[in-house]
Amino acid sequence: MGRVSLGERTGRCEATDADRKGPRHVHPARRQRAVIAKLLIVAVAVALGLVTVTSCSSDDDDSAAKDEPSRTTERQTTTTIDARAAEEAAVKEARQKAEEVWKDSAAAPDPDSGDPALAESYVGPMLDRLTTTLQAWKANGWASRYPENSQSRLDIQSIRFDEDKGQPVAFLEMCAVDDSELFDLASGDVIEGGVHTAQLTEAMRKVDGKWKLAESRRDSYQEGVVGCATGQ
Repeated sequence: MGRVSLGERTGRCEATDADRKGPRHVHPARRQRAVIAKLLIVAVAVALGLVTVTSCSSDDDDSAAKDEPSRTTERQTTTTIDARAAEEAAVKEARQKAEEVWKDSAAAPDPDSGDPALAESYVGPMLDRLTTTLQAWKANGWASRYPENSQSRLDIQSIRFDEDKGQPVAFLEMCAVDDSELFDLASGDVIEGGVHTAQLTEAMRKVDGKWKLAESRRDSYQEGVVGCATGQ
């Protein structure tokens, strides 16, 4: 009897070397699962990359969010300072205007208590006082005048804002030099004159959007250009 090979005994052929080294055939379903697995790995990597980018952007946003209150506060502070400076300028302009209105109303040859400009610059007790004063001067034949090279001036030293019953009020600390003369229109005689320095505390009220002088108190009154007028 001849020798029986393993293939013959099992009914299968033995694989040759060529067969062992030949290409491997992978089942299509298994190949598809492998491709899907690779795609999932790539997708996860991309997702992680996106998360990293988003995280960086979030950090920047958080930093900007932290800085924003500071910038907002700076803008609000600047706006507040600008608004106050504008209001102070308006008060100073109105106070100077009131002084000019008084000089014009009290001047020769006809002091005018009915000058409409008075009510544009004065209100309350101050308007009443000036109106009464001008009426008395007119009755007595008096008027006010200033010498050549007049030294009269107003120096607003400070302004403080407040409210009274919802109405804006500005309190002024002032130094005033006055060299006006009260004189008799008929004779020209000087009734009262000289140079004086006064320390004043005044209140202006904002009425219908306009600052008007409401009250004035004389805290000190000295002859000559002295005290606050000399920077003391």
